[in-house]
Amino acid sequence: MFSSVRSFGLTGIACYPVVVEADVSRAFPCFEIVGLPDAAVRESRERVRAAIKACGARFPVSRITVNLAPASQRKEGTLYDLPILLGILTAAEELRHLPEDAAFLGELSLTGALRPVTGVLPMALCARRLGLKSLYVPAENAAEATLAGGLTVYPVKNVLELVRHLSGEEPITPAAPETTCCAISNTAIVIVKVWVTRYTATHALKNHLKNMNVSISCILFFSVTMLISSTHRT
Repeated sequence: MFSSVRSFGLTGIACYPVVVEADVSRAFPCFEIVGLPDAAVRESRERVRAAIKACGARFPVSRITVNLAPASQRKEGTLYDLPILLGILTAAEELRHLPEDAAFLGELSLTGALRPVTGVLPMALCARRLGLKSLYVPAENAAEATLAGGLTVYPVKNVLELVRHLSGEEPITPAAPETTCCAISNTAIVIVKVWVTRYTATHALKNHLKNMNVSISCILFFSVTMLISSTHRT
């Protein structure tokens, strides 16, 4: 069976939509994640496996292939744990189909509890821009996500709670809108990291050129000379 779950990715503080596709088929048991995952994403296999068992569901003894689309962009971090788990449960028919106008994100512990992730506000803004109606996030990120407005934000504490909600057994109460500045702390951390990285790279380049006694004007002159030379050859 095949299933797909909506989620997001971050490049700096810029957000883009990600579709987590899961396929469970009858073949030699294995669990593969493709779509340019980094080490943290690849390690999600063990977190997802343990969390599925912790919530009382059956982990499929089948060939499991998870694709993070678009495959051309690198996926980083632990926020894909939750959508990967939901994709597998849905493809294995352990869970009914997911709402099409919802997105999911969050890191899993081995017990099935959800841990907070960074960059939730940009992802919530992206969800609203795409016309999604609801966003499922770790409970500790819910206040931050509500700052985007126009979304129903569901604070999820653990996988079992979410499965019961999606099955219609015990609905999760949506998070109340947050107006305090404390909710944007995680997003602020992301923004600071981006600017620190840019400043460090620029500062390092300047020091490197200074140590080599090379000026920017020399580099520009050399580049233009090479460009003119290559143009004359053609």
